[in-house]
Amino acid sequence: MPTMRHGQLVLVGALLFGFATHGEARILVGRQCAINKLVTLAGGVDGILRCQADAASAGVAADPACIQTAADRVTSRFVTLDQRLGTECWAYGTESLAGPDVQMLATSLAGMLRPTLDASSCAAAKLRAVGKAVKKQAKLRAYGGGTLSEFSTTITKLTNKFIASEAKPDCITNGDAVTVSDATTETTRILYLRIFFGTCGDDVVPYGWPVPHEDCDGSDDAVCPGLCSATCTCP
Repeated sequence: MPTMRHGQLVLVGALLFGFATHGEARILVGRQCAINKLVTLAGGVDGILRCQADAASAGVAADPACIQTAADRVTSRFVTLDQRLGTECWAYGTESLAGPDVQMLATSLAGMLRPTLDASSCAAAKLRAVGKAVKKQAKLRAYGGGTLSEFSTTITKLTNKFIASEAKPDCITNGDAVTVSDATTETTRILYLRIFFGTCGDDVVPYGWPVPHEDCDGSDDAVCPGLCSATCTCP
């Protein structure tokens, strides 16, 4: 006997109890899925940064298997969410984009903090702190956008962690709290716009529905480098 998916149950429940119209209920289901996907993406970035942190402690290159496992968890979670919530789920069927995306973003952050493979407990601590900040900021964006005060708190905590870490004698980089904090906030902005309502001109190509399709968007132009039009299309 066929059973209803979780998304269908939420939809039916909202309609039966008068919480929403049919259209509103569909948006409710889609948005909840989007929240889960955004949190999943941030968790993937954090997971890869933890791989990098472990490697920094040991003074070796990050284990490719560790990084791949973190990325695969993101892909698997996207598939699970789509199966549970169905096509109402925002960014439905985009699991193939999610894993590589978190690898790219996490690698960029790690490169700022670990330009060499020297062993560094300082770099390890910074990498873990950035991962935590990514997760926290992503949750703030997911659940209503977060206030300026809340975002400031995450940046202050990250800055304080960097200052404390730089008391260690083995730092590879110093005085980079502001630069890395800015990059952390930009990372969560990108993750948010991949899933939620981005617009042409924000330099982020969204994964898919319900955001209108874009071939490229400003500097996010991997499909046609240097040729992205003002309407976010490639030639």
